[in-house]
Amino acid sequence: MVRGGGKQRTDATHVISAVRDVTRLELAGDSVPALTEALAQVAPDWLASVVDVHQWTGRYGPRITSWTTSRSKAKRDALAAQYGTDGHTMLAALWSPSAPGWLRELPQADVLRQVLLQHYLVEHRADGSEVIRQREEQQAGLQPGRDRLASPHDTDARWAAKGSITWSGYKLHLTETCDDPPEPGPDEARGDHRRVEPPNLITAVHTTPATEPDTLAVDPIHAQLAERGLLPGEHYLDSGYPSVDGVVAARTEHGIEIIRSTAPRRPRPGAVTPAPTSPSTTTPAPRPARTGKRAPPGTTASSTAWRRSSSRSRTGPATAVRSAPPAQPARPADAN
Repeated sequence: MVRGGGKQRTDATHVISAVRDVTRLELAGDSVPALTEALAQVAPDWLASVVDVHQWTGRYGPRITSWTTSRSKAKRDALAAQYGTDGHTMLAALWSPSAPGWLRELPQADVLRQVLLQHYLVEHRADGSEVIRQREEQQAGLQPGRDRLASPHDTDARWAAKGSITWSGYKLHLTETCDDPPEPGPDEARGDHRRVEPPNLITAVHTTPATEPDTLAVDPIHAQLAERGLLPGEHYLDSGYPSVDGVVAARTEHGIEIIRSTAPRRPRPGAVTPAPTSPSTTTPAPRPARTGKRAPPGTTASSTAWRRSSSRSRTGPATAVRSAPPAQPARPADAN
């Protein structure tokens, strides 16, 4: 039913990760107990020798996502500093010469290391002491969203935004057939048989991080279609996919013609969209008269010619209307 050639189109949608959305404070508060729980299962004796188990159980027993954090910024900052201090204490113990080396290979240890690097600063004071505090975007800055972890339980999920949608997770690119319906046969033309159009079928599914640009998905999609022998002759993409290199590579390597689809331009807020008028109608399209001076309200001019035109500044073909100049009022006769 599905074969190569023909027309196919690709578009993307957002996929929400199957983890709870957390704030930066909750991210740190979840990363520390995630590592301690893993260590409690594989090396309980070593864990009891480096931390106060009773104290840490009271601090990290209830998950931070199960209770409401304080509204006080000072208390939240103190809690964030405590999480950062505990995280650095745990990592320092793991990387000490006396710790078993295989404990550093735990995935939770790498997650905590990344969280501390991305969200905390260690300041060394003149007296030799260290102060661990949370990074602020306005001061020390944060890493780009494509690199920042969104959850300790899903290290591939990323925060992203597209239009009015903000989500933590992934981006899913779906490719489907979109061939033109077949020409009606003789029986269909006479109405003897009901015409059945073939359905559009999905030919490729490609998942990427939520922050990855759509242009990077074109080559993997074509490679996936080539492996299955389902390369299209024409590939329809929206404006976020095509690039110069991608268009050239698709034509030279796979013989695919990439066609960029354009969406209608969105009207500005408060703009009034005029009702469309067909060139075939007998009623001319009115427009404000253009004269050297401002036209009086309600003054219109009649159209005299229509022609199809296209412009680089437009999203598609347009209709140009030529209007006759407004009739000039008769001058009163000069008084004798």
